Amino acid sequence: MKGIMTIENAVQQHDNQLLAHNAMQNLPNTQEKKCSLTTKQMNFLSQYKTAEQLMTSYNPSMQATCAIQKERCVTGNSPTLVDFKRIFGNNKAELWLAIQIKDFSEYTGVKKKLTTFQIEDTARVILSDFFFLKMSEILLFFAYIKGGRYERFYGAVDPLVITSSLRMFLRDRAKIIEQHETEEQERKRQAEAKERESAETMNIEEWKRYKPYFEQGLSIQEWKQMQNNA
Repeated sequence: MKGIMTIENAVQQHDNQLLAHNAMQNLPNTQEKKCSLTTKQMNFLSQYKTAEQLMTSYNPSMQATCAIQKERCVTGNSPTLVDFKRIFGNNKAELWLAIQIKDFSEYTGVKKKLTTFQIEDTARVILSDFFFLKMSEILLFFAYIKGGRYERFYGAVDPLVITSSLRMFLRDRAKIIEQHETEEQERKRQAEAKERESAETMNIEEWKRYKPYFEQGLSIQEWKQMQNNA
């Protein structure tokens, strides 16, 4: 609950600071922004409704869960930073990153923490250079760096260490993706082998009944299951 209230307060404070600025800049309204969203981004908007809901769903307390489910974090259906930016705006995306960075800064054992300027500037750099990463992947990265997987700090939290560690994280991410693709290919190979084996044991009468379904793309296993349920 404490984490949720922190996000609520951060969002409210951020919104209040932007009210006058938005009016002066004549920014496009929410309806106009919706028109430029992709189908996937519209689905995310329908799912999360507000930036606050999205930020709460991906709050720092979820980092431990991501560490346990690393493959799902990398290959799953999570909004990317650019999705967040397009749906709710650049400032909200930077604010979410700032919350993650501040949480990490407070976690470290060094005496000199990041300043507000450093936190905000690091958020901008991450949003610019790592926009393709999913929000779940950012959580996984912070879980990893908290666990001491990447570079260490000496005396002060260094923003350059965070961004250089993110580049090291990309290598870990690539390995997770490669392993996932290898396992998917193996599952597909086994399924195809099982399909061929089933086809070889099918008699002529079964083939005649199955052929129309085969032409529609139905597998033998699916056809047999359908026959059993009939």
